[in-house]
This record gives sequence, structure tokens and C-alpha cells, in this order.
Amino acid sequence: MHRIVRLTLLAFLLAAGPAAAVSFRPVVESPATDGAPTWSPDGQTIAFSSLMTDGDWEIYLVGAWGGEISFFTHEPGTDIYADWSPDGQWIAFTNRRDNGDGGAGDMDIWVQSLDGDSLRCLTFWPGYDNFAAHDPAGTRIAFVSDRDGGTEVWVLDLAGGEPVKVSQGLNECYHPCWSPDGQWIAFDARDQGDPTRSRLYRVPAAGGPPEEIETGLLVANDPHWSPDGRWLAFAGGDHPVDWDLWLRDMETGALVQLTDTPRFAEQSPVWNAAGMEIAYAALPAGNKDVWVAYDLPTGTAARPTSWGGLKHHFR
Repeated sequence: MHRIVRLTLLAFLLAAGPAAAVSFRPVVESPATDGAPTWSPDGQTIAFSSLMTDGDWEIYLVGAWGGEISFFTHEPGTDIYADWSPDGQWIAFTNRRDNGDGGAGDMDIWVQSLDGDSLRCLTFWPGYDNFAAHDPAGTRIAFVSDRDGGTEVWVLDLAGGEPVKVSQGLNECYHPCWSPDGQWIAFDARDQGDPTRSRLYRVPAAGGPPEEIETGLLVANDPHWSPDGRWLAFAGGDHPVDWDLWLRDMETGALVQLTDTPRFAEQSPVWNAAGMEIAYAALPAGNKDVWVAYDLPTGTAARPTSWGGLKHHFR
């Protein structure tokens, strides 16, 4: 892999009121747009999407505490939304390259081996396939596609066969993620009656009617299950674009607000395999970077939504 840049980053604590136990650290702070992180299974490396070089979206790798950044993909075109396989050997991502089926302009799901020696396309629909997510066993991938009209959640068996639609009755579905037991897929979907609103849902992995995961917020996006299945991290709030990070206790329904950052959106939270840290995209000063939240308040009873959260002091 090509080494392109070294960043020196300080880990630091941003403390405010009752949330002083939660800590944050920057991992990638480049002048370009960086986001959509995913952890390696051993928790040592983060893959992310960036416009850092070439003017194209590529997938890059960085250590969990920052440092040297290297290319994972380095081809013309768009490479975005990486997802690491559970065995650590593959990264799935979305790409617009030619898949051999005359589809150079459409979005498909590809997988590439970590050593870069093997690359293959998984989907061949001449339209929109995006947001790949490996199941916990590493045998299936969930993704969203418009191959049946609306953008819905599909599952593909990596051993072969055709994708199967698992969501029913919803349009504009995005960001699927698997429960740790592989029985459920959570995702977000736009409210057809109010385009400023999005909600969280879960659907059985075998398919069926989606069930709403109540948050009481105007916007709830980017869900990701904790490894123990207790918590669902997501981005959202009561403003159409000013989002914070939240945790939902899947046993009690209580919410924990992790950030409270006016004017800036936090996005794409994803747990590491130990359930101790959450990587996410933050927009300090309007530029999207990759951060990690740790010292999470998940070992104690969930706080009510009114406790205020932790402020990022970017102002």
C-alpha cells in the first residue's frame, strides 16, 4: 500500500457537566472530507472514505489512534462506504467502476482482500446498490438497492445466488446493520409524509414487515448495534441537519445523548468489536473528519434524554 501522509493527533478529554466520563479523540483531521468509518475486527485499524487525494473518493486505512494513513483503494472513480468482514480479510465498499456488465456509471457492491490482491464485484444491477454490511458470520451482506423500484434492504449470500429483498412497504431505506445474533437488520428510512424526518426500523433477516424502533426524535439515521446487542448507536436529533450521537437502550427504550454540538452534524457511528469505542464522522468548522468516542456510559443505567450530552468545543 502507498503511504501518503502522517498526522500527529492528540487524544484529549472534552468534559462538560454530568457527561465528563465520556472522552473524544480525533483520528483523521485532513483538509478534505473524511467520513463513514468502519473498524477492523481487532480494533487496531479504521477504514474510512475520503477525498484526500486525486479528487476522487477512495478508501483509506488509519490506526485507531491516528497516525499514518494509507490507501486501501486507489483507482479512478468513486470508492465509498467501507465495511470490514468479521474475519478481517476483506473490505466491502460501494464503487462506480465497470463491473464487466456494462455498468460503469452505476453503483455496485465490491469486495477487496486486505492485501489488495483480490477484487470482485458482488452486485450487477445497473442502478443503485449501496451501504454494504457484513453479517456477524461473514456469510451474507445486507445492502440497499433500487432494483425493485424503491430503495429497500436486500441480503446477498456470499456463497452465491441472487439477492433477496427483506424489507417490505418502505421506500428510501439506508444504512443497514446486523444485530449481533444475525437475526435482525436495523436501518433508517425517510418518512414519506415528511421528507425532513427519518426513523429507525428493524426487520427480520429472513424478511418481513419492518418494526419501528422508537426514538421520539425528528431525525434518526445511521444505526449500528453494540456487540452485546444492548445498545443501538445512531445519529439524529430534532433538527433536519444538526445531528448528534445517541444511544438507544434496546431493553428499556431509554436514550443516551453522547454529543451536543450546535451547528455541526455527527454521523455514521460504528462500534468496535470490544464495544468500548464508537468511531464516527464529525464536522468541526464545517469540515468532516473521523473521531472516536470512548469511556462510554454504557456500563451504567441509561440517562434520560434531557441530561444534555457532551459538547464538542469547536467554537
